[in-house]
Amino acid sequence: AVVSTQSTGEKTVNLVKNSQKFLDDPEFEKNILRMRDSIGSDIRKYSDLNQLKQGMDGLTSGLAQRIQDGAKIVQDGASVLRDSATQRIQDGAKIVTDSASVIRDSVLSKEQEAQKN
Repeated sequence: AVVSTQSTGEKTVNLVKNSQKFLDDPEFEKNILRMRDSIGSDIRKYSDLNQLKQGMDGLTSGLAQRIQDGAKIVQDGASVLRDSATQRIQDGAKIVTDSASVIRDSVLSKEQEAQKN
């Protein structure tokens, strides 16, 4: 194990010297500005991604609503067609029944005339 031979006071003095070297470095300000720009860029990217997510959420919600609206239109259209078809079948059945009644009445009437003669 390495044992430090520096006292606490010496460590503090060395730390201050090293900090001063760091602060005196001509690149220090540039490095700080680069870090600031990088952080700002990351924040803008996050903001852009957040806006993109919000836009996608809005688009998804809008699409879902349109799909629901479309499904409702199709369902309503199918109901109208079904009701119309049902009505036409009922109308057709009534025509057939009425025609059958007319034919039957006509046949019965002719049979009755034939029996009279």
